[in-house]
Amino acid sequence: MSAKTSKARPKSKVKKPPEHTAMMTTLLAEHRHMATMLKVLEKQLDLIEADGNINTNVVYETLYYMTEYPDRFHHPREDAMFQRAAQLSESLADAVDTLQRDHDKMADSGKKALQAVVEWRRGKHDANKLVKTGRTYIADLFRHMEVEEKVVFPKIEATLSQWDWRELAADDTLLPAADPVFGPRVGREFRNVARSARRSLRRGVENAVILEWLGLETVLESIEVLSIARDNSLFSTRKHARTTFEECREIVAQNPLLSPFQCTACSLRLYGSWVREQIEISQDTVKEMGNIRSEVRGQLRTLRNPD
Repeated sequence: MSAKTSKARPKSKVKKPPEHTAMMTTLLAEHRHMATMLKVLEKQLDLIEADGNINTNVVYETLYYMTEYPDRFHHPREDAMFQRAAQLSESLADAVDTLQRDHDKMADSGKKALQAVVEWRRGKHDANKLVKTGRTYIADLFRHMEVEEKVVFPKIEATLSQWDWRELAADDTLLPAADPVFGPRVGREFRNVARSARRSLRRGVENAVILEWLGLETVLESIEVLSIARDNSLFSTRKHARTTFEECREIVAQNPLLSPFQCTACSLRLYGSWVREQIEISQDTVKEMGNIRSEVRGQLRTLRNPD
């Protein structure tokens, strides 16, 4: 996926400011998100080995996220940046070729790992093999991101000019897509892993001893679920309000005389869509609160019967 190069590139480079470009900042932030997801997966693999209380939904959703977001959106944008830099610097060509082949290899590995999880949940795949596959996938991704951040990214920033970055940013196909876990709205298919990811981030900055207190942990989990529901509800409300305004404005412009009736019909239709989404959000929230209660009961059983 290459950026547009219709205009001739100026011979002289424009000096870049010392801070990261917007695209590089986004890519680095996505690396942090990917690292969080891999740590969540690593914890679940530890539980599988220890025959602990495993959340199979989290295992599945983590790998599904990796194949649906980084492999589809993050890596292609990196490839475009790599390709542009390799055209300008021969010294980067070999490293770029290796990283691009890594992207293809990891996409294939992610799909195979996801399929292994699907079969494992059905009882058709050995847990030990799944753990081994998952750990290899995690190690490869961490190694890959480390090479990018410590070796290749600095060289790319030293190679590309503001002109190059502007041309990359002008390519609509390279715009970042909304992240279904760390973005403004959590995807319904990623609710379990989103909660685990936020819990992982929270534990990195809060007192671990306090978090071991079951009552506080339950309260924090419940707040997290309600926070996700609130974010999704606000996102849905703003989206429908914006759509209603835009459609009614277009109706008024095209047919002012009939616009009151048509705008009313449009508003009612979009209101119905909004109500359905709010009901779905409420149902998902109730389900997640039920999951929390089930987890608490499981932890209490473990405390009462440690063996």
